[in-house]
Amino acid sequence: MQSVSWVARRCPRLSFVPLAASIALACSPTGMASSRGPILEGPADQGAPLPARQDGDMALGRDVFRNETFGNEGFWTDAVRLPAGIMAAKVTPMQALSLGLQVDVDAIAPALQKTLADQLRADPSGRTAPLLNEPNATALLVEAGAVIGMAPKSGKVGATCALCHTMTDASVFTAPGGGTSNVELLPVSGP
Repeated sequence: MQSVSWVARRCPRLSFVPLAASIALACSPTGMASSRGPILEGPADQGAPLPARQDGDMALGRDVFRNETFGNEGFWTDAVRLPAGIMAAKVTPMQALSLGLQVDVDAIAPALQKTLADQLRADPSGRTAPLLNEPNATALLVEAGAVIGMAPKSGKVGATCALCHTMTDASVFTAPGGGTSNVELLPVSGP
């Protein structure tokens, strides 16, 4: 434990690396797999389905799930310095996708969507797509609120429930061994 505090005091910019790596691993599709294999979705026979709830506001619940940070922006931006670390490490969107982050293409400006679509048509793997391999584009995606689970608020970035608990439909792009682009959430209840 002594060495961790020494690193935090001597290299404050590096102190976020273990935490950020842990979060990326925990949120990655294979990060929580056990040595005996992937985590299963539960028993095959899960009993009768529960009746659909009639109370509550589904749209409000979805908004809270996707955008509410519960005030953790100061932690992620000021203490962990996640946005600064992403920029200092020159993380490209392609690298972020391969770590398991997911992108909501609908949150990107239409002109940027078209550019990305043209680049992915030219190279469906994304390896030569200039936009996916430009570190500054990662900051643009975060600022646009397009990185699922990272909510920009008043010049800071917070983490939402969706960071770890959302799966996209991969309708636009799937990074080799990593994240996907575009979001299609299943309904909370009912068909």
